[in-house]
Amino acid sequence: MQALEGAEHETIIKTAMFTGMREGELLGLQWSCVDFDRGIILVNKQMTHPREKGDTYRLASLKNDKPRKIQPAPYVMDMLKKHKIKQMAERLRLGAIWNDEGFPDLVFTGATGAPLSYQILTRHYKKALEAAQIEDHRFHDLRHPYVKHTTKIFSLRLKFFQAQPVPDALRKTRGAFLHLW
Repeated sequence: MQALEGAEHETIIKTAMFTGMREGELLGLQWSCVDFDRGIILVNKQMTHPREKGDTYRLASLKNDKPRKIQPAPYVMDMLKKHKIKQMAERLRLGAIWNDEGFPDLVFTGATGAPLSYQILTRHYKKALEAAQIEDHRFHDLRHPYVKHTTKIFSLRLKFFQAQPVPDALRKTRGAFLHLW
């Protein structure tokens, strides 16, 4: 974490660590999907990057086509608030140079407002890894601790719920609500 302090693209890397969002989901995240009042991030799009010459960036449906809400730690929401203020100031400072390329609401952008490329993000992530003396780690690997942690919490809640004594009349109802745990 110390290696990230002040690093370029620190916010997107830390957001990945603390939300488990995929790279494309982060690159496609829009401010309209960040609810600071409720402390929720709606993940409903991903940025697809150009694969061939002439292709352009575009926002697309999620891989599984299932939007989800994430309620990250207040630390993450505070970090995003500061990032938004910094981005707005940069946009004002650059004026006509700021070019969002048709994506005016992106949370994470390049230096002049265009969609942040996968290649640039990977380059800065690798620099942070080198500073921390960490080898053989992909950006996608940032997801794993978050997913493992949330899966463990889900599993514990499910075990607790299943262990509760239930009258016969409610057994069927409990089964119908297991998907919520």
